[in-house]
Amino acid sequence: MNLVGLEGRTQQFEDKLYGLSKASLDKNSDWFDRLLTNYMEYDDWSLLVEDNKIVAFAAIQSHNFPENHCRLLTRTYYDPDIRHRGIGYPLHETPAMIIVKDQLSKTEGKRRFISMEWPWKKHLLENVANKINKLNGTDFRLRQKLYRTVPSSEEPNVWQNIISEHSIKLESITRSEWQNRFPNAKRMSNRTN
Repeated sequence: MNLVGLEGRTQQFEDKLYGLSKASLDKNSDWFDRLLTNYMEYDDWSLLVEDNKIVAFAAIQSHNFPENHCRLLTRTYYDPDIRHRGIGYPLHETPAMIIVKDQLSKTEGKRRFISMEWPWKKHLLENVANKINKLNGTDFRLRQKLYRTVPSSEEPNVWQNIISEHSIKLESITRSEWQNRFPNAKRMSNRTN
């Protein structure tokens, strides 16, 4: 797999998003349509290409966040045929670890973070932090609260687990506050993958 940016691949990326918007069964398939019209709002896109085909991608996002803050690995997608290949990858060769290394180099000096929806997935994100730290000499840590990642939304999934190297200046709530505010949210998260 080769890591590339959007330069010279904009049409290929748009075609990929269009195809995913029509056929994907991914649990996040609802955002492919929106990305077709707003992908240029993101600071940077990292694409993994294999045999001239885009097989994974993720973005750096700073819109909707305070100045000097950016979210890494946002809108991460892997093609299903490479998703489970990760089981046999060396730690540093998983698509996310290849992409995040590139994104870390592009965001030095910023308050960068990675988020994951649903409070009960905090340990998955903590594992991501451990991998990133081991491979890159960083100090990402799971923050104890949930952070609002979409200021204009009241949906339960916008309150997300965050790993970061520094404190993040986003609105936050405790996990118990989240449970009280969204008592039926667990059922809402059980969408088909």
